[in-house]
Amino acid sequence: INPPGPWRSGFLYDETRGVKRWLAPIVGKPADAKITDAPKGWNWKHAGQDSDAWNEMTIICSGTSIRSIVNGVTVSDLDGAGILADENHRRQNVGLKGHIGLQIHPGQQMLIRFKDIQLKQR
Repeated sequence: INPPGPWRSGFLYDETRGVKRWLAPIVGKPADAKITDAPKGWNWKHAGQDSDAWNEMTIICSGTSIRSIVNGVTVSDLDGAGILADENHRRQNVGLKGHIGLQIHPGQQMLIRFKDIQLKQR
């Protein structure tokens, strides 16, 4: 989730030590991501735009597959086979399991609110 660059919300980024790259869409280093990499039809609501300025994000993970959907638009659909289970990820015990975190990037001051968070195991 990235309000200053809302078009990146839903992109998948690998924070693994020794990696740090976009996984989906594949655009290389963090600074290489451009607004033209956003999917057609993407949209993001900012607080104050209207009375119901909430965004809906769905993340579906199954094995090495991860899909993110923002406001009904599929942003990322990753088949991470060979990526998330490689030697580096296994050595660091990440890729196929991990934590769920709600984070905000440091820098300019901003407020992010979350509501109606649901976790479902299939």
